[in-house]
Amino acid sequence: KYNGRIGRITAFAPGTKENAAIFCHGGAFKVVADLKIGRAKEAYKTFKQTLPCSDNKDIEIYKSEPYIYPEYVIGPGNHRYGEGAFTWLTGSADWMFVAATEWMLGIRPEFDGLLIDPCIPNNWKRYVITRRFRGATYQITIENPKGRSKGIKEILVDGRKLDGCLIPPHRDGKIHHVKVLMN
Repeated sequence: KYNGRIGRITAFAPGTKENAAIFCHGGAFKVVADLKIGRAKEAYKTFKQTLPCSDNKDIEIYKSEPYIYPEYVIGPGNHRYGEGAFTWLTGSADWMFVAATEWMLGIRPEFDGLLIDPCIPNNWKRYVITRRFRGATYQITIENPKGRSKGIKEILVDGRKLDGCLIPPHRDGKIHHVKVLMN
């Protein structure tokens, strides 16, 4: 029952909305926090666990599209515990996209340029990203031959060695090839 003295939370059934639901966007914040302190393995584990199609979700209980984040998962205290609620109406997908691309894959826009700073599971040996940024396109190949989670040894932009990890914006409408070698 709604209680005006307590407020909005009393209008929701147990386990829904702000009344003990499991909101998904908090998982993205944990992923980024882990990545900021170099805990790639933990970040990737959380990322995988929070995916809508995660292995630990029983689709008969979850009942939501397995390819889209819900606003929340119905929490304990409700007979529908584990069910996804309000899909297509959440910022969780946006937050997870930022966590994955800018913090894990490490292609992050900064004021002065495009920062290359991956923090990945150490078994990832190579990946490629195409990123449009301030009037140019960057085709970025990141190679990790020694199986590291973090650290840059060298960055080449169009064959020229870059000092540091920040690519200044080219703003020329061209495609630039970036090769990143992790430590």
